[in-house]
Amino acid sequence: MLSEVLVVLFLAEDTKGQNYVCIHLVKAVIVFPQVVVDVVGVMTVVVLVVLVVVVVVIAVVVVAVVVVVVVVVVVVVVVVVVVVVVIVVVVEMVVVVVVVGVMIVAVDSLLKFHCLKKPVCILRPKLLLL
Repeated sequence: MLSEVLVVLFLAEDTKGQNYVCIHLVKAVIVFPQVVVDVVGVMTVVVLVVLVVVVVVIAVVVVAVVVVVVVVVVVVVVVVVVVVVVIVVVVEMVVVVVVVGVMIVAVDSLLKFHCLKKPVCILRPKLLLL
């Protein structure tokens, strides 16, 4: 990986005659004044650049992992909420169907029993409230 990052190390001179040591990366050029390179040495500059590149790569990987974890957690929470809502709706529908069915059977049996006891079936208001 690092052999792909550090491509070229070269000298450059600006319009004022100042010398620079340039390290050409894959997508960037890092420029150091010649004085800095003379003081700390070329290898120190190269090592510093390599360390910076490694730290940046590690930071990008960590951020990517955090983003993936957050996305997975959000997806799991959404799925759990949807499943809970579906279960609650289904249970409510079943309860309503069962309660209505029991009420229909109860009212029907009450009406049949009431009508069998008397020759004429007259519904009272109390039965209508059921």
